[in-house]
Amino acid sequence: MPDVYYITPPNYGGEQSLRERFEAMFSRGWAGTGWSYVDVTDLVDREYDEAVDKEIKERIQKTYNTDEKALGDRGRTIFKYLVDKTRRIRPGDIVAVRSGESVYGIGLALSGYRHRKDMEELDIANGVDVFWFISSIPPEEPVLSRKKGDPVPKEYHGICQAGNARGSILQKLQEHLGLKNPEELSRLLGQYKDLLSHAHTLLRSPAPNLILSGPPGTGKTWTAKQLAYLLITRKFPETERDADGRWKWEKELESSEYRDRWALVQFHPAYHYEDFIRGIEVKTAEGQIAYETVDRVFAEMAQRAKENPDRAYVLILDEINRANLPAVLGELIYALEYRGSTVKTLYGGEIIVPKNLYVIGTMNTADRSAGRLDYAIRRRFVFVPMPANPMLAEPFAQPLMEAVNEWIKDHAAPDVVPEDILVGHTYFMGDRDTVARKFLYQVVPLLAEYAVDGLLNVKQAPQKGVPLRLEIKKKEESPEVHEFFLRGMQLYRPSGEQKGTPVTVEDVVNTLLS
Repeated sequence: MPDVYYITPPNYGGEQSLRERFEAMFSRGWAGTGWSYVDVTDLVDREYDEAVDKEIKERIQKTYNTDEKALGDRGRTIFKYLVDKTRRIRPGDIVAVRSGESVYGIGLALSGYRHRKDMEELDIANGVDVFWFISSIPPEEPVLSRKKGDPVPKEYHGICQAGNARGSILQKLQEHLGLKNPEELSRLLGQYKDLLSHAHTLLRSPAPNLILSGPPGTGKTWTAKQLAYLLITRKFPETERDADGRWKWEKELESSEYRDRWALVQFHPAYHYEDFIRGIEVKTAEGQIAYETVDRVFAEMAQRAKENPDRAYVLILDEINRANLPAVLGELIYALEYRGSTVKTLYGGEIIVPKNLYVIGTMNTADRSAGRLDYAIRRRFVFVPMPANPMLAEPFAQPLMEAVNEWIKDHAAPDVVPEDILVGHTYFMGDRDTVARKFLYQVVPLLAEYAVDGLLNVKQAPQKGVPLRLEIKKKEESPEVHEFFLRGMQLYRPSGEQKGTPVTVEDVVNTLLS
């Protein structure tokens, strides 16, 4: 069950100043409060005793030239829940940002205490990174109004635990996410921790462009679509299917309500600027030929995002490195970084890339036939690695995945980074029959292709019937994982070195299907 905290920003400066603070927090993924020119990063995880309280008060007095009487207990009010090792806000806690007696935002803390210099001028530099699920900027309708029994902070700004209001805040978030109880909320927040981190990286970036990079089978495109769903709907992609077997969240994302707010484009060597940004179409009318400038997917999406600045729009560029990017992007190499700037396009007209258009690319690190990203393009994107993770494979298939990837590491060519060519966990997901067929018809041909391309240092490409020496290592802490492999063939034979029996691909497949 997550802890719930109130964060109240300063309210001096009038309505416009307060609005600017809320806008900055919601747009930059942040919840912060005052005494902004005091940084207490070095005091984090200390017990908030008299010595720490005294140190913070002295720093405030020195910085602001404030006497002891004027300071009061504000040092403790502001910093107690940012510093104290037992009470401070931590990743996974719920944060509600408020003004007066009303809550205007509810989100998930993605970090512990940070001091942000870019927030000092607004006096909200001390706080935590937050992924906002619900937000409303004052003086608009609050997300949640104070109910009888809810505590109101004594100070005009500060941080405190939500106390009696905890239930109301969690209930509001549950309703927004379509969940039944706090336990379900807690489970979901833990399940999507990495996805939230990726989303937060996008929301925090000055230029919200991100590339998910990793070897084949690590779910890059799948994750990109889940990110699109999360950013657009502010809801989690629940693991439920419809009667036809399709994911409910995926169908919702493709519904008429959201369909014009995202797009997926598959990049390839024949893809051009005219296919992506803007081109010319030849049309005939009454026997006359006319040349008409036509917006393509990027220009259309940028315009829609510009017209609806309070909504998130997402463009997924699948296999981004397979196209000739400098030629495809053209002047967007500039526009993707300098959001909001006007750029003239090759075929006339202008284009503005707004901040609420999120660009997510996927890149297969094993594909050497694809073009490399030049440095000018690379620095416009934040790169998030998506490694092969055996913990996401089916329990019965984890030893096989680990064995295959250990074999790849042992046989990787000297000029290859082994992690770039590992076999991802999606190949080892499904029932036994599915995993067996994926292994035989996808994994083995992939390894053969690696060998032909010189990524593996082997004399002969692994094929059916050719020994692919795998060693299934026993994990004492989870012996049930090996039950499947012990059936039909003694794949594991205890020895002093605890190494498995070398087997052929045929042996593994036959065991999987038995």
